[in-house]
Amino acid sequence: MLHFPISVDSIVFDLTPVVEGVKRNLKSGGIVTLVVMPHICPWEILLALKGNFKVAFRRFKKAGAESHLEGEYFKTFYFSQSYIREVFGEEFSLVKLEGLCSFVPPPYFENFPKRLKRTFKILTRLENAVRFTYPFNRAADHFIITLRRK
Repeated sequence: MLHFPISVDSIVFDLTPVVEGVKRNLKSGGIVTLVVMPHICPWEILLALKGNFKVAFRRFKKAGAESHLEGEYFKTFYFSQSYIREVFGEEFSLVKLEGLCSFVPPPYFENFPKRLKRTFKILTRLENAVRFTYPFNRAADHFIITLRRK
């Protein structure tokens, strides 16, 4: 697994430095898999119905969204699969694109599976049936994109 340290001051809405690092370290035929947060997450957009507009539309901010985890504050950026493919270029081909949490609620909806067990099971089956299918492999809490270097 490769890690690319990026200072907080240098973070911009551009994955080119990451891609350049992958290209320097990945041989022809090698595979890279990224877990990405896209702009559209149906579950977050639904939060607008509860009046939580800040979370519902945070992924649409071009300059990134302020986030925090365990007392640390940072910017989070969201990317489309088309941007990922564009920045990797024709040197990489798509192997697989899978959505995570299009129908199943994201983990931060922690009470959902406990409160609505039957609904959760139905949503899980639905998710498993469509997670590799457009648009569900793009509009989700996360997507997993796997690319192969030619």
